[in-house]
Amino acid sequence: YPPVLYHLSVILSHLSGMEVYDTIYFIAFFFAALASLVLYLVIRQFNKNAALISLPFSLLVFSSGLYTGFAWGHWPTLLGQFFLICIFWYTSRIDLKKSFIFLGIFISAAFMTHTSEALFAAFYLFLFFIAHCILDKKFKLDLLKNLAIGACISLTVTFYYFIIFKLVWVPRQPFEFAVSRAWDN
Repeated sequence: YPPVLYHLSVILSHLSGMEVYDTIYFIAFFFAALASLVLYLVIRQFNKNAALISLPFSLLVFSSGLYTGFAWGHWPTLLGQFFLICIFWYTSRIDLKKSFIFLGIFISAAFMTHTSEALFAAFYLFLFFIAHCILDKKFKLDLLKNLAIGACISLTVTFYYFIIFKLVWVPRQPFEFAVSRAWDN
């Protein structure tokens, strides 16, 4: 599995003296709470009242129906979803100076926490770029440059894991779109 959750949990375990399995739980819940706050910041840029109304709804992540991500050990995907939300934040703040650094960090982190979220992020950024070009009816070189530099940063940071992913994970579990009617048990 991608290394970020496990690296963070071991580091936090050594710093705090808690057991690793406890720090993994803490990190999963902490990043879910952070995701709610980042999403609040994204919504707040558009409408402050809507952001205040939506903030209590973020507690539904911890409700019984949506709790399976925590209870069944889908912890890396929870962190990946946090970084996916951070990419939404990035696109709302793309006009910041040197914002490509955020993009590089968030894409790298998404790829190294749960790879599918990085693929969703790349698809979202592609649609974001196309929408900007269509809505403005002109090609934005600055936006393309920002995305390209962020992609280069991300590729540099994740290159070693990309090789591991390509040579180990892809041959062992290739993608197939199939529905399993019954498990083997």
